[in-house]
Amino acid sequence: MKIFDIYPLKSLYSTNDNLNFQINYDDYTGVKITDIKILRLNEIVISKNIELDFLSGVATLVLPAMSVEGSYGIVIKINEVKVLTAFEIENDWKKRPRYGFLSDFSSKNLNEENYIKTFLKLHINVVQYYDWMYQHNNLIAPTEEFTDLMGRKLNQRVVKDKIKLCQEHGIKNIAYGAIYGASNEFFNNHKDWAFYNTKNEPIRFIDVFTIMNFTKNSEWRNHLIGEYKKAINVMNFDGIHMDTYGYPKVALDYQKNVIRLDEHFNDLINDTKKELQQNCNSSELIFNNVGAWPVETTYKANQSALYIEVWDPMSTYNHLMTLIKQVKSLTKDKELIISAYLKPYYEKGSKNAVNSHKLLSSILFSSGAFHLIMGEDQKTLRTGYYCDYGELNDDQFNEIRKYYDFNTMFSEVLYDRTLTDVSLTHMDGDNLEYVFDNIEVSPTAAPGKVLTIIKENNQRKIIHLINLIDSTSVNWNEFHEDRKPINNIKIRVLTLKEVSNIYVCSPDNGVLPKDVSFKVEKTNRGNLVTLMIDSLLYWDMIVINEK
Repeated sequence: MKIFDIYPLKSLYSTNDNLNFQINYDDYTGVKITDIKILRLNEIVISKNIELDFLSGVATLVLPAMSVEGSYGIVIKINEVKVLTAFEIENDWKKRPRYGFLSDFSSKNLNEENYIKTFLKLHINVVQYYDWMYQHNNLIAPTEEFTDLMGRKLNQRVVKDKIKLCQEHGIKNIAYGAIYGASNEFFNNHKDWAFYNTKNEPIRFIDVFTIMNFTKNSEWRNHLIGEYKKAINVMNFDGIHMDTYGYPKVALDYQKNVIRLDEHFNDLINDTKKELQQNCNSSELIFNNVGAWPVETTYKANQSALYIEVWDPMSTYNHLMTLIKQVKSLTKDKELIISAYLKPYYEKGSKNAVNSHKLLSSILFSSGAFHLIMGEDQKTLRTGYYCDYGELNDDQFNEIRKYYDFNTMFSEVLYDRTLTDVSLTHMDGDNLEYVFDNIEVSPTAAPGKVLTIIKENNQRKIIHLINLIDSTSVNWNEFHEDRKPINNIKIRVLTLKEVSNIYVCSPDNGVLPKDVSFKVEKTNRGNLVTLMIDSLLYWDMIVINEK
């Protein structure tokens, strides 16, 4: 079968950008008549035929700029074969922060560009450069080639080249920079800048780093912000990923004063933002709330997005769903990124690891969060040390890619802040607003049931069905078996409004929306809408649009 593929050449398009897509059609050379359709959710907004000129199997499709911001899908057809990708018209990446990672910066990575295809195919628009630097306390290396504190041989030119290429494709570049990590050698020369334990010993991390005092009274803060400014001004980064380790939460300073670290994070973030705004061309900040601590405080700080790295005891899907709902209730002006690393990817080529990935993405995306797990050239995160990544083969990558196409094409629904979650109040028990026949459903994740997340606003009702029937556990960071399809799911929905249309879409079934027929019966409780869903594999989203 011929290789036939399409992907956008920018991670986000502004309303002023022409829309450029790369199309690969095996080794064909010549002109092909191509049928093109662009959809916004379930509405076809552009339909046309166009001639594409292929040279050695590659053509570039250029369409005029679109003036309406939103999430779109594009379908092209050649010789009755269809392929699709998604794209967004959005002037601000912070509204859709699809976070990826890079961690390979050795000399052998010079001129390597496969990673950019991964980012564009997954619509990743912001990238963390993990461990790109010389030392945590001295970010810019004195020479082009250098060895970092973990013993890796790196090349500064590789970092700069990757930044440049990503920026050409509209991707923001965020430099990793721990807020308190310093080499032990640096500590020996600045002992009054460090944090200490009750034995009057400096606090260490993996015996490689000393934890420094970042409060206003410590000179480390000025030093740290100065290093952040160098990262942006010298390397041309767009911002800083302000990393923390989760420990310590309380420490002693050099004078033996007790310091509660969570009382000082916001000052640090805000001071950093102010300094970068005054001295740099860009000032994006992402702060790591390890284990969600202390996001209930840091959400107020001046940063580009909220970011949480989850670990035990947040081990179940329900923990993640609860966390996302709580954090999104704190603020409506910052989106939430969850970094959840999948240790099943330590088993190379594991189908069950991909199953776990699909279920985890389904939970995070349907709950309204973004997920940091993908990066490099089809690599996956399986631990907090990003250089120790997992790898997807082409077939596995294409399965996961459909989830990112789905996330992008339907982001207007998935991240609609006007929707209210009514899962616990409108279904099951005595609640008759949503009734599901012939399947076991639950508003919380439970083995042997279909997780059902229901959201509403004045224009539409959303039903997410996530298949946990074949699961023996709801722990997200373990292997999960293949799903068996569940067929002919009957759903009854009460509404007082007239329904204009219903569609179902799924990353497991071609991504594109499919119209769903329905019947309406007037009852003493309102209009009873009955519909049938043909099949559920991992995740279906049903959208009921009302007049």
